[in-house]
Amino acid sequence: MWYYGIDCGGTKSLAVVGQRRRNQLVIAATARRLGSANPTEVGPEKAVGNAMVALERACRKARVELHQLQAGCMAMAGAGRPKIRRDVYRCLPEPLRQVPCYLVHDGWAALCAACQPPVGIALICGTGSLAFGRTADGRTARMGGWGPLVGDEGSGYWMGRQALAAAARGAEGRSTTRMLPALLDLTGYKSWDAFIEALYQRSDPRSYVAGLARIVLQLARSDAHAYRIASTAAQELAQLVAALADQLKMNPSEVPLVLTGGVIERSAIMRSLIKNSLRQMDRAFRDFRVVRRPAEGALALAGHARQWLPAEEIDSLRISDGPDK
Repeated sequence: MWYYGIDCGGTKSLAVVGQRRRNQLVIAATARRLGSANPTEVGPEKAVGNAMVALERACRKARVELHQLQAGCMAMAGAGRPKIRRDVYRCLPEPLRQVPCYLVHDGWAALCAACQPPVGIALICGTGSLAFGRTADGRTARMGGWGPLVGDEGSGYWMGRQALAAAARGAEGRSTTRMLPALLDLTGYKSWDAFIEALYQRSDPRSYVAGLARIVLQLARSDAHAYRIASTAAQELAQLVAALADQLKMNPSEVPLVLTGGVIERSAIMRSLIKNSLRQMDRAFRDFRVVRRPAEGALALAGHARQWLPAEEIDSLRISDGPDK
């Protein structure tokens, strides 16, 4: 039996194809596709299109056809909204509409990639931010994930936006931060005016600004402004985790904290700041796990949906018309 899992991110999609062997899911191939697969940002058609390119590439590597896939799971922003699930279903290729496909938010994929069965808290900090938790008795909750207009505190976009504001103050002589020269050096523009003109003409401003978070993290050890931004971001993320642990009545010393997303994965200083913020809030986790391929969690969830997903939600999260195998 063949399964697939796709992590549909704000800057790229990663697809994993695997086969059940002796009651275990064995990964056969992975592939990625650059470009947003967030339907709330680029629309369901483009989001699904980018995700399907990644899946088709993984299938070619594994030498399996789409019609041979038995079930799948897509971790995607906005998955909690019935309209988005309906729109995503309409955009799926016909073979995938004939088998179970579960559409969940990306917190599920992160937690399932690190913990099987999924018990603990997952903190995502990439283009956006989100915390998600599941208890041993199956209770779930989430914090954040409301997008750049409402929330996403501490995310890559949030930090990139703060970096731009600091660079603007530097360009006007209102600040002595090194953010402006670092920004120009990274992007290759010769002046602030040239950069701003190009920025407002971009077709992908959110993911581009999120990518500028790397400037903050590169300067965090040597520039007071950059350190302040990174430290504030870590505090915001820690507050998501602490509030979630309290809501689910989880003891941080007894469950793992799963860290994933481009910002956390690539930055040791960000992980350290988050841990320090949690300790200051008396939420000291003993078990930290970094997940670099949440799509593997989506694959695992495709094979264990009936065991792990909430019973009252499983029918709504299954967006395909196919029967369970």
